[in-house]
Amino acid sequence: GKAMLVKSNIATPDRSGAYAGELTLPGNAEDVNVSLVDGSGHVVKKLDLGAQSAGAVPFFWDGTDGAGNTLATGPLQVQVTGATPSQTATWASIAAVQSPASGADAKLITALGNFSPSDALRLG
Repeated sequence: GKAMLVKSNIATPDRSGAYAGELTLPGNAEDVNVSLVDGSGHVVKKLDLGAQSAGAVPFFWDGTDGAGNTLATGPLQVQVTGATPSQTATWASIAAVQSPASGADAKLITALGNFSPSDALRLG
């Protein structure tokens, strides 16, 4: 039931179907928008974050439309307009921990790929 925030411009849904991440803005911005885009280039959801101060700016979408219908179930690209983030990061659910018998470093297995625990910006 754990997740990790990793540097990535690809968002994957958590166990509840929600997409979440965080932008790091180097300066203040007046009209920040995050678009979540499918593999065909179709904007599945546009999040209007409005005016934001420099620093960490979280974003979240529950994966549904206003009527509660699921709109996405797979990876979506994060595209930002109205600001140029110095970093884009997304939350990835940790499906398993791989701990090799050889004593090599453990890997955290997620839908975004395999990561070293040191790759995590934060654990949640």
